[in-house]
Amino acid sequence: MDCMILVYRDPDLEPARDAPGFREMVDSYLRANERMKADGVWRAGAGLQGAETSTILQLRGGSVRLGQAPYLPGKEQLAGYYILDVADAAAAAEYAKLLPPAQYGTIEIRPLKIYPPSN
Repeated sequence: MDCMILVYRDPDLEPARDAPGFREMVDSYLRANERMKADGVWRAGAGLQGAETSTILQLRGGSVRLGQAPYLPGKEQLAGYYILDVADAAAAAEYAKLLPPAQYGTIEIRPLKIYPPSN
């Protein structure tokens, strides 16, 4: 099963860059990444820059509207993603539990829709 793990961070809950737990959080990410790669389930993944850097596009009635603010209000921000090839949702959850946002934010696991190629 190919799935996407969406990582949402809550800046109020995770350690700040100068806090004692920050290095431990970064090391946890690195260990999780290495484990996924060693187990052969890693397909892709990346962190995202802060929501304040996002550009929003909406097409309404033939008009394009661009915005600079995060689309969804609230504290949690989409911070990154992983694409894994795992046996099932339970296996994906085992890898997701290794990620720091399981403690400091929210992790969403979704199966990917695989469309056949169009000829």
